[in-house]
Amino acid sequence: MFVAPPSGKASATEVRLTAMSATGTVVRVTGAFTEATTVDLLGRPLAAEPVADGLELALGPWEIRTVFLR
Repeated sequence: MFVAPPSGKASATEVRLTAMSATGTVVRVTGAFTEATTVDLLGRPLAAEPVADGLELALGPWEIRTVFLR
């Protein structure tokens, strides 16, 4: 997992999640955030993700996903 404030988006934290196996997995991220948005590699929004006591996402095999947390 990689965590950094995205350039030009100081109000968000960029989290990059990676499934490092040939099988899918579920990841859980917790912290002080109330919004999560999956973005493409240029930081453009793709989908709002539901946040309920953290963020839970299903990743496919070898999937890399970038999420902005606010």
